[in-house]
Amino acid sequence: MMDVFEHVDDYLGFLKSCKGKSKNTIFHIPLEMTVIGILRNHFIISGNSLGHLHYFTKETAFATLG
Repeated sequence: MMDVFEHVDDYLGFLKSCKGKSKNTIFHIPLEMTVIGILRNHFIISGNSLGHLHYFTKETAFATLG
């Protein structure tokens, strides 16, 4: 899943529904939630132009995939 679930309203439900559909899964998750990004409103600009509904740090991405 390359740049997918940050666009999905219920991303946790989406990930649960995908579980077990394949032996291996590869995720690419944009890590845009940074202090500098927040200070520069980068995540708001990115969300508006790219359609991101959710933002992740390395820690929140790993916790989501937990």
